[in-house]
Amino acid sequence: MLEEGKRVVVPYCYRKRLDLFRFCGFDDLAPRTLGILEPKAELRERADRRAAVEEIDLFVIPGLAFDRHCGRLGLRQGLLRRPIAFRRPDALLAGVAFECQIFDAVPMLPHDVRIDRVITESKVHLRTLPRHALPCD
Repeated sequence: MLEEGKRVVVPYCYRKRLDLFRFCGFDDLAPRTLGILEPKAELRERADRRAAVEEIDLFVIPGLAFDRHCGRLGLRQGLLRRPIAFRRPDALLAGVAFECQIFDAVPMLPHDVRIDRVITESKVHLRTLPRHALPCD
């Protein structure tokens, strides 16, 4: 994506909040908790490296499981709630998973948001219900 001239933003946790960082290359990152690569602390402070949620065209969203209507089961920490709530209406929400993570239904709360699609190794699942709709039993 960088080679194509696209801006890439990566999230990182800071004081129980999700912040966004302009990624320029792997030299920007260092291992943190559990060896997960995160932006280096000294780069996080730079204003030119911060990103606003309104700038993002595509959100790649993780999940423990997804359903066939693009419902998502996360870690229930709520870190994605704020960025998703303040995204532009035309921003695409895409989950990436293995097909074994796709179920007929996953538990969702009324404030949970369905994503637009889930991409697996064998299929692209498209949202068939409104973003805030819960499937009928």
